[in-house]
Amino acid sequence: MTMLLLFLLGAAVVGLVLLDLVIRNVVVGALLLFVVVVLDHSNALPPSLASFGLNVGLNDLLAVILTAAATARLLRMRYLPSAHGLLLAMVALASFSVVTGVMRYGQGAVSEARPWVWFLATATYFATARLSQDDYDRIGQYWVWAGVALMAVAYLRWGALAGSLPSVSILSYDLGDLRVIRARETLLIAQAFFIVAPLWRNRGNLMYRWLGVAMLATVLLMRHRSLWVAIVVALVVIMVREPKLGRRFGGLVIVAVLAGGGLFTIFLDGGEEQVEASASSSSFEWRMKGWATLLTDNGPQDILDTAFGMPFGSGWGREVAGVANETRPHSHYVEAALRLGVTGLVAMLACYWIVFRKLWRRPPEHYRGLLTGDVLLYLLVVQLALSVTYDLRETGGLVLGLAMARLLRAPERAGEPVQRMPVTVARL
Repeated sequence: MTMLLLFLLGAAVVGLVLLDLVIRNVVVGALLLFVVVVLDHSNALPPSLASFGLNVGLNDLLAVILTAAATARLLRMRYLPSAHGLLLAMVALASFSVVTGVMRYGQGAVSEARPWVWFLATATYFATARLSQDDYDRIGQYWVWAGVALMAVAYLRWGALAGSLPSVSILSYDLGDLRVIRARETLLIAQAFFIVAPLWRNRGNLMYRWLGVAMLATVLLMRHRSLWVAIVVALVVIMVREPKLGRRFGGLVIVAVLAGGGLFTIFLDGGEEQVEASASSSSFEWRMKGWATLLTDNGPQDILDTAFGMPFGSGWGREVAGVANETRPHSHYVEAALRLGVTGLVAMLACYWIVFRKLWRRPPEHYRGLLTGDVLLYLLVVQLALSVTYDLRETGGLVLGLAMARLLRAPERAGEPVQRMPVTVARL
């Protein structure tokens, strides 16, 4: 009992110190977020250590800290833009769904709500921050290195798969499956690719150019088809908004496909059945049938459920082709409709639309830095496309939050002219 009290006291002190840091310095908050995400996605920590022996993980503690910091900022905001108001409406609806779910289903409601808590806490924290371009660039640097870290994990697991090493901890993999990391981990690598890829405007960034090739090839090798589609949609947007950069991407995609295909066939012994599996559409059709069942037969029971959502903890049970399934729907939009209701879904789509429209109307921010408004626009497109077949978590909230923060007036520093950072000195 004494040890537990000492642990809780120490955790409270550490939490207060971290809270003070993340309130005063958003870049520290971003670094903390990436450390937690990489540790969680790579299985680098034993489950008992990562959860402190309790039903609480590092992601949960981070969400509490970010929520407290965002609340402190919101209390000081005199003006609330429309997009921020819509985000807070989503937070209110999710909170209502969690509270009613806990009252009805207990702990199960909290477990089911966790991804949404992580997403909304991260989005609100970054959306309420006023950042300079230097802050964005440092966050972009950490983002890229987080993607590199997960890419290294993928290579380690491929090596373990090729060498028939034991599947444990950071080397865990499924025998015979090249998808050694899941779609949400691969998303982080894809996001890092879109941060680095605009540096192709300058031929002097040789290291970054080949880093982009390696990232894109890794994403292609993972065979997450929904992510492939999201990347293609984002590349189309780039070609429309920045034709010169879009033409450079054509060569990059060809090189990445050749590099990925070479690794697939030579080193990893990719078989014909895996290629056919990647081209199959049966998984998407199966998901669509599950969504239809969730939204109709097993969905809202009355007008209140339709408008404001069913409580978290209601479960995702449905039957598709005679097979019962209890897993998540694999769609951010379907989950929003079921747990936040039509009101929450409309608020989320309207929030995305406002942010996307305002970023699109801004002139291209060439040579302004690493993580510019243009890059956030492309990350937003990837996220919108991927949300059809996957739920979003911390990195999804990060994209939305930083894009919303871009619409706020940046902090002004007296006596300092606006700096335009050449691409060649973008620091990674």
